[in-house]
Amino acid sequence: MLVKIIDGIKGHKKYFFYGSSILFSRGVEYLILFFAPLMLSKQDYGELEFYKRIIEFSSTILVFGLPTLLVTYSKSYRSKTYLLIFSLVVIISLSMLTIPFLYYLNYLFLLIPILFYAIFFSNGVLQMYFLVAKGSNTASLFKIIVSSVFYSGVFLLIVYSKEPALAFVNSGYFLFPLGLIVMGWLIYSLKPKIKIFFKYLKLFKKLLISSSTLVISTIANMMFMYSDIFIVKILSPNPSIEIANFSFVLNITNMIILIPMTLVQVDIEKIKKESYDWLQGYRKKTFIYTSAFSIFIMLGYFILINTFYEAYKDTMILFLILFVGKIIQSNSVFLGTQVLIKKYFIENLKINLITVTFNVIASYLCYLKFGLLGIALVSALSLAIRYIVLMFYYKKIYR
Repeated sequence: MLVKIIDGIKGHKKYFFYGSSILFSRGVEYLILFFAPLMLSKQDYGELEFYKRIIEFSSTILVFGLPTLLVTYSKSYRSKTYLLIFSLVVIISLSMLTIPFLYYLNYLFLLIPILFYAIFFSNGVLQMYFLVAKGSNTASLFKIIVSSVFYSGVFLLIVYSKEPALAFVNSGYFLFPLGLIVMGWLIYSLKPKIKIFFKYLKLFKKLLISSSTLVISTIANMMFMYSDIFIVKILSPNPSIEIANFSFVLNITNMIILIPMTLVQVDIEKIKKESYDWLQGYRKKTFIYTSAFSIFIMLGYFILINTFYEAYKDTMILFLILFVGKIIQSNSVFLGTQVLIKKYFIENLKINLITVTFNVIASYLCYLKFGLLGIALVSALSLAIRYIVLMFYYKKIYR
């Protein structure tokens, strides 16, 4: 028995290493997110969160589903190499198109950090390239190194910089030149040829068009996550303070989603193959684990705002509303995965577009009347609507 266990560990050590790199990356991110509101004023913390979310959202638009193409469609080592180059061309081209828009909004200084996220950071094109072309160990090592250096920079900037609200921005600036050196060395070592690149170009364009439905759906899903912050920024008389309150609560309640997301990623192959009865049992198991973890989150939040984070003591009602919304969302993770596995891409796009449209319009109107509580209520309602629609398609699949 012991020999079998050891053999099993050896056979799955690369998955364990890659999974550990994901946990490490998320862990250091949460350390920063807990450390920042403890060290910064609400004004600075609110601005820090706002810039972080703009960078994350904009980088998702720039990558345009290219990491998914790298993982899904590239076959030979050569195709992966040229798809990486094609991805870089697309990202740089799209970034050029965003310059007038960013300049008009006075956010042009965010362009370099956005590019850094899109190319080098978690789930960027280089991360996915290492995964499919060099293996999970190389991808894990790259992920750990980038996360460690980046968040160390963020930490130092929060503590010592005169502008701590720009910590995520400036850390990207410091690392981007180093990233370009690494990228230049990598491309040089691959020795790409222009003629072969143009041979692949037609295929890559078709792949990009064929995946556009999933790309638009991903962007709509991201917009659902970040539209609340943008509305507060536009409408609030004290945007940084309210963004600080909302982000503090949101970052903690988002931890609830980690349980179903992790379980689904680990068991994705089983989920693809098993029967309806097994899937129902799996949903029940996920619900039990998530509920137990949610109780821990609720108790932890109550302790935090009465000890270290007393500045956020008045956010308890906001927390409870978002807490309910995240419980609902946690039950949607499995359903959404099923819809994608069964290739209901058009339906998934409709769900995300309808939900995000409702969320943006209703949040705008409710914020004017009820403030942050109105936005939180709309968010929970939108997640409930999305859950109901996903459940409809889930039952339709197995009817």
